[in-house]
Amino acid sequence: VNGLLFVASGGAAGQARPQLFDSGGQLLDRTQDFNSSASARGVDLVESGVAFAGEFSFLNQAFYLGMTPKVQILTVYDYFENSDTSITNDNAKSDKKMKMNADLGIAKDFNSKIRAGIAISNLYPRNITTSLAHKLRVRPEIRSGAVYKDRSMTYSADLDIYTTHFFGIGRRSQQLALGSEWGINHIFSLRGGYRHDFNQSHLGPFSAGFGLNLRRFQYDMALVYGTSELGLALQWGFKF
Repeated sequence: VNGLLFVASGGAAGQARPQLFDSGGQLLDRTQDFNSSASARGVDLVESGVAFAGEFSFLNQAFYLGMTPKVQILTVYDYFENSDTSITNDNAKSDKKMKMNADLGIAKDFNSKIRAGIAISNLYPRNITTSLAHKLRVRPEIRSGAVYKDRSMTYSADLDIYTTHFFGIGRRSQQLALGSEWGINHIFSLRGGYRHDFNQSHLGPFSAGFGLNLRRFQYDMALVYGTSELGLALQWGFKF
């Protein structure tokens, strides 16, 4: 920094760096020495599915089984730039891919207050090749959970069974989610929650929201706020 300041100010400030000049005192052209490169990959994922659920009996025990066949629309971005060859946005590629997948879940009531279960997202594993020949991985994700309900209050906990790695890019995570819901009446409920990542040292995000049930129509909204996360989730449904 001091050497750059010396050059920019014509010697009025900073500190001279002899390695920046030739024997005649002329500034050397170091641009041919650059060998840096930059790359980035990302995925924009949109899912659309229909959920089916029912009750079945096994060994005289009642279980609930649910499945959601879904369409995944993935927009895959792959970018590469090399300072040697002055490659710029010509190597910024994006591809849109449509794939079928499914989620599966099973749950059991242990008594009138406690229910526990397990869910598997993305049952079908696959690899996706980008335009620049990089591999992105879609792998099943397994999550366990439990719910305790007492009068108007409901408490829940969900945990990733193992560390997950979103499409094989970015950081790995294993999350624990805690939540509660206060059912004020059969129409309106208030919710709050906290999510912790065991692979991160800082506090995870908190969430707050509400739910509306108007006969067959259901509407949910939640705000998420954390150290490095801010989000808004909206969901609506129709019972038939």
